[in-house]
Amino acid sequence: MLLQVLEKFWDPVNSGPDEYLVNCCFHEDSKPSLSVNVAKKLFKCHACDEKGSIPKLLSKVSGYTEDIVRYELNWLATLKWKLPEFNPRPFQDKLMKHDELLKHLTEERHWSLETIAELSLGWDGTRITIPVYNIFGDIVNVRKYKPKAEPDEYKVINIKGYGKGRLYGLQFMRSRSSRVVVLEGEPDCICAHSLGISAISGTSGSKHFNADWGRLFRTDKVTVCYDGDEAGEIGAARVAQVLLQSKIEVKVLTLEAGQDFTDFITSGKTRGDFEQLEVLAPLATIQTAISNESPDDGEIHDLSLSESSQQEYYKKTVRLRVMISGKTLSPYIVPKRVEVACNLPDLAMCKGCDLNFHGGKQEINFHDRCEELLQLVETDVSNHNKIFKEMAGIPSRCKIVKITTLEAQNIEEAKVIPNLDFSSDDSQYVMRQIFFIGHGLVANVAYEIVGLTLPHPRTQQVTYLTKSAVPLEDTISAFKVDDEMIQRLRVFSNEDTGEA
Repeated sequence: MLLQVLEKFWDPVNSGPDEYLVNCCFHEDSKPSLSVNVAKKLFKCHACDEKGSIPKLLSKVSGYTEDIVRYELNWLATLKWKLPEFNPRPFQDKLMKHDELLKHLTEERHWSLETIAELSLGWDGTRITIPVYNIFGDIVNVRKYKPKAEPDEYKVINIKGYGKGRLYGLQFMRSRSSRVVVLEGEPDCICAHSLGISAISGTSGSKHFNADWGRLFRTDKVTVCYDGDEAGEIGAARVAQVLLQSKIEVKVLTLEAGQDFTDFITSGKTRGDFEQLEVLAPLATIQTAISNESPDDGEIHDLSLSESSQQEYYKKTVRLRVMISGKTLSPYIVPKRVEVACNLPDLAMCKGCDLNFHGGKQEINFHDRCEELLQLVETDVSNHNKIFKEMAGIPSRCKIVKITTLEAQNIEEAKVIPNLDFSSDDSQYVMRQIFFIGHGLVANVAYEIVGLTLPHPRTQQVTYLTKSAVPLEDTISAFKVDDEMIQRLRVFSNEDTGEA
């Protein structure tokens, strides 16, 4: 209840139904003169005549912005004002007695003892407990972190029923910062805090960063530093788009492949090294269209058909000489450009929709390196719409958004075998599936194709997505009789008659 929040700052005196008196924080007040109506969520001071909403009142007394206060009050309302029953003290004591784990956290994870104490970190016997606080000092969730989790285990889990995504470290947003770093998870955030870096992270992984979180930042400059992998790259781009809508200068700092912020620090780097990378990091710009193209390293691998299915060529560009051994009866027609649009009715689910920071409209482009193209074949329109919503960051249950195909393209599905004219190294007989963006492949004709090696979205078997298919001249067609060839053929002539 709202009264619980008021009691964190005052000793409210009940003065009537839903009415409470407290000392006014807008002027020096020796006796309660400010009246709060918890039902109407309004206040008025009878001495200085200041009045307004509860968020305005709590912003004044707490030092946080009205946006942050409003966010926290809405959060408590979604929990129906019921907080998890968790006392961090016993878990803190247990952690401080675990010398081996403390050594690991301080020496290998670079968590300082001061930060461990400040954030009330603990140990439950299996996992490190990381309480998630709101700005009023309430624990609204506990993230449980296992540093050396097995491959089939979650590294971080929540208290059941309290796992809705929110910002970790929001309580540190009371004062303005010159720059804030957004990291991918709480462990990295704790490491950054230990180094004196103002950092914050989401509690629901790299895929989720709500569209309404941008207005909670009390800074003009943000550096986004997610993990150095594909998921981190996509997540960082989403965070940047959210923050840009709040008129914040955003830099996206990309670490080495497979590295996160903690890995960077444990590799011998310092806060100063990180800040130097921040200076060099590029500024993000507002994205006008979505296109999830696989990264292109600029290298084309010349391979036989059998070699190209090896794991090291996953999402790599390959050049193959193949024979079209068969085709489907008819090509597919799939979208090339799609528009998703909404009038933004401000429903509850709209808060997590990316269309909020694109003015209610976004375009999706399917280019020749966009692996989602494979998901558009052999399926129906309803599944297409599901894919479009996921790519555009629209809640899957939304039925309001309007989806329009602006431009279409053909995709042909074919079976290929090695072109025997290419190399004796490809003597192993294999058959593979290709998806050609275009129209006009001819069966029983050899082609040189350049495309992307990908798993089929349903079977996970190796397939190829290509837009480049150039016919090859076969050996018989290329055979020409010239003077040199005539001389070489004379060895087969009959010496007695002079006839061949």
